[in-house]
Amino acid sequence: MYEDEMEDKPKNMMTKQWLPQRDILLHNNVKLFISHGGISGLYEALDDGVPVLGFPLVGDQPRNINNLVNASIAISLDLLSVTEDSFLNNLLELLNNQK
Repeated sequence: MYEDEMEDKPKNMMTKQWLPQRDILLHNNVKLFISHGGISGLYEALDDGVPVLGFPLVGDQPRNINNLVNASIAISLDLLSVTEDSFLNNLLELLNNQK
């Protein structure tokens, strides 16, 4: 979700103030879910076979993302230390991995 207008937004990117997460994950163009690791969103991603790039923050989120990492369907990154290169490399790993 992104609430402001973006300059030079790519034509294949849509921004809205609010979108129902379930409808988004069901869309067949969705290839990856970037999540904090909340259990409801992860259940939906799992149900739809969408890999997860996780940025767990608090509570059960680290455990939830770690469980998916152990199942080889997610990668976990630290929000405070992620770099542009590590973000891109891990994003591409998930998109190109055919597991």
